[in-house]
Amino acid sequence: MFYGRVRFVRRLFSYPPRMVLLASLLAVLLLALVAVSIRHLLDACGLVLPAAFGIVTGCAAGDVDYDPGLEAAMARRSLLEARVSALETRLARMRCLPPAPVPAPPPDPKLEHWADRDIRVLDGCWELVSNYRLQTHHDSFGGYRQVQVRAWEMCFDSGGVGNQTLRLGNGESCSGRARGRFTDASKVRVRDDVGGGPGVPCSDGGHIHERSADCELQADGHLMCAFNQAYGGPTGVRVRFRQKQR
Repeated sequence: MFYGRVRFVRRLFSYPPRMVLLASLLAVLLLALVAVSIRHLLDACGLVLPAAFGIVTGCAAGDVDYDPGLEAAMARRSLLEARVSALETRLARMRCLPPAPVPAPPPDPKLEHWADRDIRVLDGCWELVSNYRLQTHHDSFGGYRQVQVRAWEMCFDSGGVGNQTLRLGNGESCSGRARGRFTDASKVRVRDDVGGGPGVPCSDGGHIHERSADCELQADGHLMCAFNQAYGGPTGVRVRFRQKQR
């Protein structure tokens, strides 16, 4: 081992002086870098070396800032995370059921009666909900005239026999009987039941000449009727009725 060291020293001094000097400088620089790195590491770790080493590093007692609010916030965060985790587990175990189906509305008995050609479909009172003009007759007024109907109500029993009242645009009112029955075309024919008289009597002494209409039941429960009037009155006039609530 001794002879090996001697050979190493001889070989070292065999190099040119410039090279030996350069190697020495590089070695010193390397040692300085290592010393600086160690100091920074010690500062970051907060270690305090004995004064005998000539280097005192680290943070002295009382230099470190302590925030009790931060510790409380961290504790609350942990509690919230635990609560969220528990709620997620509970939600994952829950069984979501589909909403209950909405029951279908009961069938309209009027539609069933109409399909069976049962005249009870007219049972109740029906009111005019559309525009309608008709022809009246009065001897003192020079014969016939067209009058606007302001309101018209027909009320039937379960056998299709009923009464009607009309209020006209000239302030007069007319009342009489009416009757309805099914025809072969599955339509209800409604007509004025004048009983052999000239027509439906009015309060001014005149009358409404006899009328008849073929009516169909609409999907919304309304009646759509096409009226024809005798003695040159309007024909094919489409009139709409709505059943009144009892």
